[in-house]
Amino acid sequence: MSLLVSSYAFHDPAYAVLLTFLAGCIQLAMGLLHLGFLLDFISCPVIKGFTSAASITISFNQVKNILGLHGIPRQFFLQVYETLRRIGETRPGDAILGLACLATLAGLRAMKSRLPPAARTEPLATRASYLIVWTCATARNALVVLFAGLVAYCFQLRGSQPLTLTGSIPRGLPPCRLPPFSKAVPNGTVPFGTMVEDMGVGLAVVPLMGLVETVAIAKAFASQNDYRIDPNQELLAMGFANVLGSFFSSYPVTGSFGRTAVNAQTGVCTPAGGLVTGALVLLSLAYLTSLFYYIPKAALAAVIISAVVPMFDAGIFRTLWRVKRLDLVPLCVTFLFCFWEVQYGIVAGVLVSGVLLLYSIARPPLKHPHRAPSSWTATASAASITRWWRGWQSCCRSCASTASRWPSAACRTRFSEPCWLRTWKDSDISPAGRRQSGAAERGRGAAGQPLSTAPAPARARCCPRGSSSEAEELSQDHVSLPEQLFPMALETARPVQCPAAWGRGGKGGGVTWRVPIAATGSHPPSIPGWPHPGSSCLF
Repeated sequence: MSLLVSSYAFHDPAYAVLLTFLAGCIQLAMGLLHLGFLLDFISCPVIKGFTSAASITISFNQVKNILGLHGIPRQFFLQVYETLRRIGETRPGDAILGLACLATLAGLRAMKSRLPPAARTEPLATRASYLIVWTCATARNALVVLFAGLVAYCFQLRGSQPLTLTGSIPRGLPPCRLPPFSKAVPNGTVPFGTMVEDMGVGLAVVPLMGLVETVAIAKAFASQNDYRIDPNQELLAMGFANVLGSFFSSYPVTGSFGRTAVNAQTGVCTPAGGLVTGALVLLSLAYLTSLFYYIPKAALAAVIISAVVPMFDAGIFRTLWRVKRLDLVPLCVTFLFCFWEVQYGIVAGVLVSGVLLLYSIARPPLKHPHRAPSSWTATASAASITRWWRGWQSCCRSCASTASRWPSAACRTRFSEPCWLRTWKDSDISPAGRRQSGAAERGRGAAGQPLSTAPAPARARCCPRGSSSEAEELSQDHVSLPEQLFPMALETARPVQCPAAWGRGGKGGGVTWRVPIAATGSHPPSIPGWPHPGSSCLF
């Protein structure tokens, strides 16, 4: 945001403050008109790409403070090049303190995650110790900064300072006054209209980029902590912040990924944390600015790095590869473009997501109303399938021996939705499947048969061979489990034998069966592992 403002404000404070006021007015108008739904187009892959890239860029942006380097450019690629080129200029004091702070923060965080809760029945000393450790782990950021400040102050008293300090901070707030609607120049005055013309598209780019970045950060932490956000409220909040900030000579503000991550890592759960933070900032600006001078930059960099590194989600790439590979496109586009500029990365990801959405709407998947699926694919562990099949056999025997209605409600409840059932695969998406199904339908039509392939009600029996013959045969609508397991058999009304792995103990591993459905309803072709002499499934 700072780079955007500097480019559209021409490095002039008057233009920057006026841009803040106008951007806030635009954001307020969008919030009042309930245009927050436009921000819903920031999809989950875009958010994940943004957070992963932001964690890398923000972390590396703090490396220069850990190493004590100065004059490093802000652009990420130039930053990486200059940091590696000048790594020999590292200040030992900053590096040692920064690494020590990082190790301390990581240790306190791990301690908090593994700390067992203290029961009320335990002794008072145990509960007091738990409270002390929990408080230290929760307030680890403040403790690390305080400890580093004390170390820097001790060095200052000795007359030598090996650390890079924050430096002097002006005391108090700027005076409250109206934004500059005109600007005085040596030979006259620049009117309001001319200033607006000079800023040009910045009046649209700055408020929109600020909103996009803010909502992206809000959605990232909402998905992590399982809560929902209202984009219209974000619009109103950003609008009020910018409008009121312009009366105190502020430049356009937006959400901060690093500070939000620190807030979340500290344990803040409600918006009341913003009130506490604001009150502390005001008190600090009024009375504590002299103490901020001794805070080392390496300690602040360690706090930011420890907060943003956990936001990198490496597993999202593997998850989308398995679930929906097309979503990897906006994810990767956002991830790569964010290394250039965060705002441009989010915009690029939103545009790519919109293009993919429009393409899916323009080319919806179509299914022939009289075309049955040509194959069924199930993937499961051989051992899990064996355990499931033996349980079904036991249930079948129990139902048959009691001469009750088979399968019983208990059997259907227990086995109706096996967890390993994965997917149906319709070969209509393949050219071969289209040709085969089309030829079959033309053949049936030429023979004077109806084109509908709706099966007649089938009767089912699924028990071990040689068991009680009292097992009652039911119509298709009473057999919930075999319907799900072998729908191709129900459609063809032909006997299908069970895979051999179901009748013997499997050794684990992935096993896949793919059974084509013949268009004429004939028996499926011979497949290795079929049949098994111990059991069969007859539909």
